[in-house]
Amino acid sequence: MLSSTSDTGRFSEAQKELMGEEWNSLRDELKRFTGKNRLAIWTAKKSDFVLQLAQLNRLHGIMGEDLAILKSSESIREQDYEDMRQKIKQHIEALLSLLYQMSFHFEAISPELRLLDLQRLAFETLYYFYKHNLIGQPDLDFLFTRYLTVGDFAQYVFQSYKFGQQVDTKSLPISSKNSLKYWYYFPFMDMLEGLGEEHKKKFSTEYNKFG
Repeated sequence: MLSSTSDTGRFSEAQKELMGEEWNSLRDELKRFTGKNRLAIWTAKKSDFVLQLAQLNRLHGIMGEDLAILKSSESIREQDYEDMRQKIKQHIEALLSLLYQMSFHFEAISPELRLLDLQRLAFETLYYFYKHNLIGQPDLDFLFTRYLTVGDFAQYVFQSYKFGQQVDTKSLPISSKNSLKYWYYFPFMDMLEGLGEEHKKKFSTEYNKFG
């Protein structure tokens, strides 16, 4: 995490441990999709899901390499640190572009539930970089606006409730009020709050278009 030491690029041992644990958790979740055979995503029929899974898997691999560099160094020279921040910004931009592509597969027909799960993992990956201060708020604000990310998240929330409860009888009845109340506790909402009131209002506006 680059909070109190973000100007120097130094990490405490506790920060390194937490970053490592949470990143490994995200990687383990992705492996749940790929299975034991890592070649499966390349040899399987090239469905939308498989192609998007391959993209996210590739992004995770690149991100993991850069995170390993950050965590292995006690300190990073200022220029190297800035170069790394720019690389991470590019990774986030690629991730938001992928989320934007995913949104086109959630139209009138019921989407594959595994697509919803994969989309959630992409959002959680995004939140990881926000939580650990690996991308600045001005950059994230710019990218959110450029890739219409808040609208994609609102669509994901609506689709999760609409189609997820078809197979989960314990889900709450569909309603804008219930969904917004429940999803307020999803970590992504912390990120919206950190970015300012405009993004929170945008979420409500976009969600109501679906609900």
